[in-house]
Amino acid sequence: MRNDSLVWAHKKKLNLRDGIVFSLKDMSYLFDIIACEKKSVNVKKGAQMCLTTSFFIDSVHACKY
Repeated sequence: MRNDSLVWAHKKKLNLRDGIVFSLKDMSYLFDIIACEKKSVNVKKGAQMCLTTSFFIDSVHACKY
C-alpha cells in the first residue's frame, strides 16, 4: 500500500464525500496515468473519469508516506 496510492485509498475505503467511497471498479486505466513520472501530464478526458480525484489521492498519499 505504501507504493500505490490508488490501492491504499481503496483498501482504506477512503470517503470522497458523504456516502461515496473510493473504488477501483472499472478504473484500471488510472494506474498507468498516476504512475507517469513526467513533470507535466496532458490527458483528454471525459466526465466522471475520477482523474482529478485520483491525482488528489496521490498527493495525499505522498504526504503521508
